[in-house]
Amino acid sequence: MLKVAPPIAALIAMMPILVFERNLYAWNIATRRMEGESEWFPGAPSDWIRNFGISKADLACIEDIFDEDQSGQPFYLPFIPLFPSGTLSNALPREQKRCQVGAYTFNVMYETDTWRKLKLPGAYTMDDLHHNILLSYDFEDNHLYSFFMDNKKWSNNCIASPNDDLGHADASKVHIDRNGFVKGQQFLYVFDYGAEWTFRVTVEEIDEQDTNDFTPQLVDEKGPSPKQYFDEDWDEDDEDDEEDRDEW
Repeated sequence: MLKVAPPIAALIAMMPILVFERNLYAWNIATRRMEGESEWFPGAPSDWIRNFGISKADLACIEDIFDEDQSGQPFYLPFIPLFPSGTLSNALPREQKRCQVGAYTFNVMYETDTWRKLKLPGAYTMDDLHHNILLSYDFEDNHLYSFFMDNKKWSNNCIASPNDDLGHADASKVHIDRNGFVKGQQFLYVFDYGAEWTFRVTVEEIDEQDTNDFTPQLVDEKGPSPKQYFDEDWDEDDEDDEEDRDEW
């Protein structure tokens, strides 16, 4: 009779690994983003287990594992002993850049003929990128905003305003160089949820350079800024009054 290891046996053997050594939460990028974490790299330390409601005794047994930074390890490593020799040798670990230090150039496009090109140090946050986008378009910073990292408006894969109350990642805590950006990557920036000002952001360049003394720059621009607020009662007399107030 042909002997085949029952699938349930393999599953039982994998379960401890998927709970401890390769915890599915710690290695699931999408889940970590949706939970509002600012550290998204697979296998990075997580506080999630401490909020999961397990007993103190069990927590003491596994806390060291969740404090360990496994992000530099291939996911399949602890599964090797469960398979015949060589079976997993050709498996490819996730290629990732944990933190690419340097200056990031973003093309922030409102329309085809209206865009701004901004260059910021990677150590700056996504909240800094937000502020510089508004500054380049002459917008007032008085509304909520979100970056939708999967290029889909209103998805849960987003980085939101610091005062967002939906549990998304806090833009003031997410550094630009921790996003794992690659050249050509695109995502959406939506400002003012009522007006839904929507901009498509493209990572144009990543320059590996010392940015200690580097400040954000408006590198290039095209097209006039759209008017943030439309005032039906505005006329030339109002404009003259505004100029008078400026001179005063």
